[in-house]
Amino acid sequence: MSLRALAVVGLAGAALIGLHPDASVGSLGALPAMAGEHGVGNGASGDHAAAQASADHGPASVASNAGSNNGQSANAPGHNKASADTNVASLAPNADLGALHAVNANLQAYIHANPKSRVGKMAVYAKALIVVENDTTAVNNATTAFDDTLALFEAAYTAGYADYDIATLQARYDELAALGAAATAEQMNEMTALQAVLQSYDVLQAAQQTLATDQGLADAALDDAANKPVTSDVKDYVQAALETGGILEYYRSQ
Repeated sequence: MSLRALAVVGLAGAALIGLHPDASVGSLGALPAMAGEHGVGNGASGDHAAAQASADHGPASVASNAGSNNGQSANAPGHNKASADTNVASLAPNADLGALHAVNANLQAYIHANPKSRVGKMAVYAKALIVVENDTTAVNNATTAFDDTLALFEAAYTAGYADYDIATLQARYDELAALGAAATAEQMNEMTALQAVLQSYDVLQAAQQTLATDQGLADAALDDAANKPVTSDVKDYVQAALETGGILEYYRSQ
């Protein structure tokens, strides 16, 4: 499977992200010490490398597929700014809210609510939705960075990688790194390109995992506020009410 094919596996509709452990990126070491001889750094630059690289190592090891979907922000779990245009009343007949009627409290009630009260618990859920929105933005940014880095790599090296995946790229990186001082300038450049792809892959995986974790926390917060099982209709109603009531916008501004 090509890395481009791997990159489209992941988010689907509004489901939680599934991370599938059929490709592995080992822990990368720093590029060989003779980098100065060839004028090549370690290929790590910007916030993406900083997020993954430790003082002594390259990207952290992962065992997941890259999930790439540039339309994620519209589909990501809990991220529903379109609810601002939803007629909340039209959702009511299908939404057996029970205790979640508290979602219709005004903004001041949310601001001053006891965290243990029903409105206070709805406020916890609203804040969790904003975290999910921010996580979704991070996934989209990481996806763009991965796509861009992969495109540069493919433009330069696809001919040498007719059928490749993350494991293949990792193995090639390890092979080149093992050359040490015997590596040529061209091989050093290939290592740098490989490391950039593997690092951006790790960053994307980390962003997806954070989104999946925080989505789980948001769902748990909604369950905690409810006094009965939460259906999809109830969830839609609650999110629409939080949006149209200005609650989500308030927490976005905090």
